Amino acid sequence: MTTDSEREASRTGATGVEEELRQIYRILQTLSDCNQVVMRATDEPQLLQDICQIISGLGEYPLVWIGFAEPDPAKTVRPMAWAGADGGFGDLLNITWDDTERGHGPVGTAIRTGNCCIVSDIRKDKKSVPWRESAARRDYASVVALPLIGQDRVLGALSLYSKTPNAFHGRELDLLTKLAG
Repeated sequence: MTTDSEREASRTGATGVEEELRQIYRILQTLSDCNQVVMRATDEPQLLQDICQIISGLGEYPLVWIGFAEPDPAKTVRPMAWAGADGGFGDLLNITWDDTERGHGPVGTAIRTGNCCIVSDIRKDKKSVPWRESAARRDYASVVALPLIGQDRVLGALSLYSKTPNAFHGRELDLLTKLAG
């Protein structure tokens, strides 16, 4: 499955370098727009929703969502905001950050470890089994979960889905990590 950017590159004859520059520009624009929203924010739920919408729209990700790590005994991940064309977000709601199968996906791992977690190919990743069928129905091929850190602890995670395998790497991943920070 190709992204809109890849189709445009094919149509215009753009080289790999030109496509990489387009991706970096998109992420830089996303960073800039998110920073502007943060500077004007007065309401946390609206801020989180705006950030998800900006990342999904400008970054061309079909699903972006933010989940907060609950300190409850079940170590629940509470969805706070999401954006994208996805109509089945409810399939993702049973996510934890504990040491069980539902806590070993990218979000649970990012929250537990405080490190970025990338699933390059959901169809082949053993830890993605609980979400594989739902992801396949939506043509999601890869996902990155970036820890949201504040007050010297991991507060939650920002997750971005792509319809392209191996979508998260290099300069784009560096910029997304800065965005999550």
